[in-house]
Amino acid sequence: MKALTLQVFKGLIVSLLLLHPQIAQADEIESAYKAVEWEKTFGGKGSDAVFSIVSLADGGAMMAGYTESKGQGSYDAWVIRIDGKGNLVWDKTFGSKASEYAISLVALPDGGAIIAGQKLSTTKSLTDAWVFRIDAQGNLIWEKTYGGNKFDATMAMSITSLPDGGAMVAAKAAKGTDLGDVWVFRIDGDGNIIWEKNFGKKNSTDNVRSIISLPDGGALIAGSTYSDKIATMVAWVLRLDARGHLVWEKTFGGDGYDSAKSIVVLPNGSLMIAAITSLKKFGKKHAWLIHLDEDGNKIWDRTYGKENTISAYSLVAVTDKSLMLAGEIYRKNGKKADAWVLRTNRQGKSLTK
Repeated sequence: MKALTLQVFKGLIVSLLLLHPQIAQADEIESAYKAVEWEKTFGGKGSDAVFSIVSLADGGAMMAGYTESKGQGSYDAWVIRIDGKGNLVWDKTFGSKASEYAISLVALPDGGAIIAGQKLSTTKSLTDAWVFRIDAQGNLIWEKTYGGNKFDATMAMSITSLPDGGAMVAAKAAKGTDLGDVWVFRIDGDGNIIWEKNFGKKNSTDNVRSIISLPDGGALIAGSTYSDKIATMVAWVLRLDARGHLVWEKTFGGDGYDSAKSIVVLPNGSLMIAAITSLKKFGKKHAWLIHLDEDGNKIWDRTYGKENTISAYSLVAVTDKSLMLAGEIYRKNGKKADAWVLRTNRQGKSLTK
């Protein structure tokens, strides 16, 4: 596989490996244009990828993913720090002789970061959720694994920081014949669990893609739930309070493949969801934007993509009252995909020419 390549648009960093919903985690982006300012490649002879990227106050960025080109094992977690021109400031690998993956990253006020992912278990389970904290130079402060004594396999899919220095983690967990529940846990600044909760529907396989924290200490979660009985996947959105109790949950879709990938809160308290829908079973996938009120009721939704298969994985709100979706668009032959970015107004109407 080719090494990681990044194309950077003015004000926005977009990974060409848009295979995960956490490719971008910026609160606001000042402006974005089609003209590429610079392009950089990172990695080596092995397989290298980034799953999460965040902008920093100095104009640079920090990225997290995996590398096969360096490190101790088959795959190691990989964190990269670049400046505003895409030049490498530092990169670090984390892991063992086994395989580890960094999937989601959040920057901290001190210049460091908390990263979540997956690590092979040292207990009876196959894999554990893995969270580690680094300082501004990429040095490891602490690391912890979670889930090994409770589940057969666990993967941390998304992490969001909290004002008290802690974080909330959303993970996919499996045990026995139950192929997937959503496991959410809150940790303090040293990685110790404060509370944990399980969410899932009966006779279903449940997935989480994104978690964001709210000013009241609660959280919003985006994902999907697949009914084993009727072989249908629906987009799934949950709101939790500060103790992890369910406030509400909503599902959307139901005619085919539907999955919520990313979520943002607008200044008026309403929610925007980036999702994927096939509209019907085994149909072509379309990018899907859903507008909800603060109680999770749908206000409107729009789909994008008529001729091509388009998937939306990430969403950000822009200060000029527009939105940007990022994902992939398959070429008409259906075999290869390109990076895709769409800019819309707050009513979902495309502003991209």
